[in-house]
Amino acid sequence: MTNNQRFQLGVGVCAAAVLGGWWYTHSDTAKQYKTEEAQRGRIQATVSVTGTCSALLTVQVGSQVSGIVKALYADFNSQVHKGQPLAQIDPLPFQERLNQAQAAVESARAAVAAAKATVEKAEIDIQTARTTADSERALLEQARAGEREAKGTADRQQKLAADSIVSDDQFQSAEAIYQIAVADREAVDAQEHVAETTIDEMREAKDAAVTLKTSAEAQVRQAEGALQQAKLDLDHTRITSPIDGVVVSRDVDAGQTVASNFAAPELFRIAEDLSKMQADADIDEADVAQVHAGQVAQFTVDAMPNRTFEAVQVRMSATNIQNVITYDAVMDVPNPDLELLPGMTANIRIPVQVRENALRVSNNALRFRPDDNKPVQPAVYVLNTDGMLEARKVQLGISDGIFTEVVSGDLRDGEAVILSEARGRQ
Repeated sequence: MTNNQRFQLGVGVCAAAVLGGWWYTHSDTAKQYKTEEAQRGRIQATVSVTGTCSALLTVQVGSQVSGIVKALYADFNSQVHKGQPLAQIDPLPFQERLNQAQAAVESARAAVAAAKATVEKAEIDIQTARTTADSERALLEQARAGEREAKGTADRQQKLAADSIVSDDQFQSAEAIYQIAVADREAVDAQEHVAETTIDEMREAKDAAVTLKTSAEAQVRQAEGALQQAKLDLDHTRITSPIDGVVVSRDVDAGQTVASNFAAPELFRIAEDLSKMQADADIDEADVAQVHAGQVAQFTVDAMPNRTFEAVQVRMSATNIQNVITYDAVMDVPNPDLELLPGMTANIRIPVQVRENALRVSNNALRFRPDDNKPVQPAVYVLNTDGMLEARKVQLGISDGIFTEVVSGDLRDGEAVILSEARGRQ
């Protein structure tokens, strides 16, 4: 090999080495990247939750009596008014119970009338017995006076007979008259005692009659209560609407038996006014501090994914399910065209923070990480003037799910940040 050939070979080896080193150190420029400029704009952070549309007032209509549904007067989506019949439970058994209760009331009232008559008769008997007792007492006083007079006459005749002034026959006659007076007095005394005893018996009879009357009156009240209950049960066989609204659910058919042994079975569900609805959503405890009354939320429903509805946050209440605390957020939703229906799933976005003219980058830029660089958190990547990847540390703010606010850091407005690596190579 000549010296010239050796020189050319050496130059070629050196050139190959230099080219290989350059390729090694600049291999990143052989890749293609998707980029997007960091620009200023509006960012609105939201809390996304899933809720359910419902009427402001939904009333469950049940049955307070058990029986067979004889007729239905309303169906799904029926417009009903307060007091309008919705269904009829067979009234015949309840009418029969009403008739029996009415007969029981009449029987109890008759028993009261009989008891009152017994009391009145007892009062008359007592008055008669008192009159008889008064008469017997007067006769007794009269008999006692006659006894005293006969005794005085007999005593005088006894003294006169002892002095032989009168004959023994006269004394014996006076003594006999006295004994007759004593017997008369004893007889009247016995009759007076009988009269007093009769008064006591009549009083006892009256007390018994009063007790019977009180019991009969209590039975009347009990029978009247049963009658009122029978009337109510008969009235309850006619199921009516408690409000003006729309029937959104019917859970009974004609001929079906409903039982209300433990709880009133639900027959209908009526929504009062579907032009004004509400959306109920469970908000996580971590997000609830950012949500407050008066916020305007946007939501969509699966039935109309391209239409956005607005709802105004009204109130929240905490719920505890298996030791997990969530907050039920209630939002008012206007529904003038009645397109929203109760039960629709609402995909709700509640705006909680807004930044105007904020420096923002795509969330894809925050997720990009080169394979051969140690991740820097948080950071975005750009291509420097030498075509090399360069990490820019940033402090992030709020995000709307697509863009994230850059609060501070090394990133400049308008600088292109890398979103992802392109598939093709140069």
